[in-house]
Amino acid sequence: MQPEYCGALRACCGVLIGLALGFAAPVARADIIWTLVGVTFNDGGTAAGTFTLNQYGYGETNFDITTTGGSSGVSPYEYIAGPAGISISGDKYTMTFGQNSPNVGELVLQFLYPLDTAPTGSIDPIVTGSLSGPLDSFECDGYLSGNACSLNAVVTPIRIVSGGFAETPEPASLPLLAIALAGLAALRRRPVGLIA
Repeated sequence: MQPEYCGALRACCGVLIGLALGFAAPVARADIIWTLVGVTFNDGGTAAGTFTLNQYGYGETNFDITTTGGSSGVSPYEYIAGPAGISISGDKYTMTFGQNSPNVGELVLQFLYPLDTAPTGSIDPIVTGSLSGPLDSFECDGYLSGNACSLNAVVTPIRIVSGGFAETPEPASLPLLAIALAGLAALRRRPVGLIA
């Protein structure tokens, strides 16, 4: 084989190895970042933000979700990690976000698919409900009643999620390209032996 072909073959192998490593890297990551997309309530309010899960065990996680007000009287909140609590029910794939200060609010989102093992590029629909039936995904406000959040729509303002989903990002193409080029550069630094 001619020396110039050997160099080209090694360069191609370097790019392929770099791309393979780049695609494999997101699978090995411990954290899964979910972004809320198009989440709306039946009173015209919305919810947007992110939450992060650890695929090796739930425990504490980071989240920052902001809701806007609507016609139901539920106050807008920003649910952030810290004093707020988070719990996950694995059988229903339910996330519960609570905010205790300065007001009392609770956001419950139930998802159709598991949240802790999803690959990048996944979309997980939010399960909707109704005030006359199961309240699968909802937000309630206990501040106006002076009590903790209640599922009683008469005493505590409450609204249900009418649509939306969460998604995980696709692997970025720029980091993949950087890994491929790094593999190519590493192979080019190696001396190429001449074949007689």
